[in-house]
Amino acid sequence: SDPTLLKLRHTSAHVMAMAVQQTFPEAQVTIGPWIDNGFYYDFYFPETTDPSTGETIPSRKLSEADLKLIKKEMDKIISKDYPIVRKEVTRDEAREM
Repeated sequence: SDPTLLKLRHTSAHVMAMAVQQTFPEAQVTIGPWIDNGFYYDFYFPETTDPSTGETIPSRKLSEADLKLIKKEMDKIISKDYPIVRKEVTRDEAREM
C-alpha cells in the first residue's frame, strides 16, 4: 500500500521485461504487473529459426542460467540512469506508441 514501493515494483517489472527482450529478442511479454509482495512477468518463447543457420529453435522456458543473464542486463539498464516518466494514456494511445 506504500505508493513509493508500488512505483518501485512497477518500474522494476518494466526493467525486467526490457532486459528479457534485450537478452532474448524472440521473447514475447504476455502478462505481469506489480503484486503485493513484488512483481512478475510471464514470457512466451515461441519456436523460432536461427537466421544464420536456418536451424529451428524450439519453444522453451527460462533456466537458472538465463535468470543470471537477465539480472546482469537489468543491472546494465539501471546503470544507464534512464529518466522515469509516468504518463497515463488511453488504450488507443498506448497502441500507437
